[in-house]
Amino acid sequence: MLKRIRELEDKQLLRGVWWNTGIFAVVFLILCYLAGDRDYVSFQAAVIILIVVYIPGLLLLLAMYVKADADTRKAYNMRIGLVAAAGVIIALWRYMN
Repeated sequence: MLKRIRELEDKQLLRGVWWNTGIFAVVFLILCYLAGDRDYVSFQAAVIILIVVYIPGLLLLLAMYVKADADTRKAYNMRIGLVAAAGVIIALWRYMN
């Protein structure tokens, strides 16, 4: 599996990430409309649909991480750490209030 990931070109991975981002944005806007004031879709169903649509993007990002060199991985690790720290801070802030 790792051998197949390393054989992929960067353009293919980047194109996949862009397509996934576009599809996620369109699905997000449609679900916002349907699950908003209209109540055609429940909030729980909308969240599950968004998670299912987002999973291929996460797998593409993981493939990009596996394919990256050491310097790029270091930058990815810093971004992941910043996002995790922000999540912890937001969770603590909500818990305290």
